[in-house]
Amino acid sequence: MWSYKRLLLYILMIINLLLVSWEYCEASYQEYGQLSLSVKESEYLQDTIVHQFDNSALLEYNLKINEGDIIGCFKLNAYYSQNYDEIFFNLARGYVVYQNDYFSFELGKNRVMNGVGYAWNPSDIINLKKSPLYREEEKRIDEGVYYTSLSYYGFLNDLAYEVRGIILPEEDSLKSSGVFSTKISWQSLEASFLTGLKKDEPPVYAGSGRFSLNRLPLTIYGEFRNYEMKDDWKYLLGLQYNPSSTVFGGNLQTQIEYFRNENSYRHRVAEYGEYFPGETPVLGELYKNYAYAGLTYYSLDLITSFGMIKNLDEDGSGIINYLLTYPLTNESTISLGGYVPFGRDASEFPYLINKEYEIYITLSVSFGD
Repeated sequence: MWSYKRLLLYILMIINLLLVSWEYCEASYQEYGQLSLSVKESEYLQDTIVHQFDNSALLEYNLKINEGDIIGCFKLNAYYSQNYDEIFFNLARGYVVYQNDYFSFELGKNRVMNGVGYAWNPSDIINLKKSPLYREEEKRIDEGVYYTSLSYYGFLNDLAYEVRGIILPEEDSLKSSGVFSTKISWQSLEASFLTGLKKDEPPVYAGSGRFSLNRLPLTIYGEFRNYEMKDDWKYLLGLQYNPSSTVFGGNLQTQIEYFRNENSYRHRVAEYGEYFPGETPVLGELYKNYAYAGLTYYSLDLITSFGMIKNLDEDGSGIINYLLTYPLTNESTISLGGYVPFGRDASEFPYLINKEYEIYITLSVSFGD
């Protein structure tokens, strides 16, 4: 079934390319992409080679086609990693959208985003579990899920709403799942509610909300998720501060988040696979209480961010992440980033097991429209 899914994406892309090349077609299209070269160094706690490098290259090509009410978006990747010593080609994303004033129909593969949190998204019951704190280049190779969806949207006075049904096919049709969502927006309030359905499994309910204060540069947001008839609640509460005044010619943004996992798993990561077959632990999966604090500064000349996520239980271990991006020209940037775990129970951060730190430098060059 997976091969048929990939074949579908290629067929959709070829149809869109033929549509653009048709003599009587008035479709417009955009081509753009990016080449990223990364040098990454890690220091290991227990290894015969303490300092290890993994240099990599990622070439991304994007194609966007517009033909009236039809939009096609495709993204192809070519990725090379020194560790694997192999080039991987992948159609990372590809979908077609038909939309009019009231309806929207989508088919293909895309990351169907749900949630308002930065470090955690408990209300995201569709996409593979991962945290945006892990900005590693290999995490961007494969994006999203295969899906088809139908949306209906409109307005009731000042209230905007969208009702959407999503089908997520699997190789075994009995394992396919569906999601029903409702989104509303009224003045400075945004909220969404989701219900996930899968055969022989209890329904999962999730939701998120964001509210911006009118007189203060503050935004309050939160998310939740729970399975019916199970004590499996996950909560997120966050606060974002965006002052209107500039600082050193740029803008500053700070945010803090608190995440609680009622169904935490308080054992070693090595045993996690037996408890949750086929899944990998992510941030906030092993214990109950976590906190995140982050600071981002951005201007025309510099973008930098610093964040720390901390486990409030057990030994209080955590991870510090930092990223600094400097534009060399209009088409190129250079970035310096990394991760520093602290506390000895760093096994709850599976990507950084046995690592003292990780640092990387990335040169990115953009091309196209």
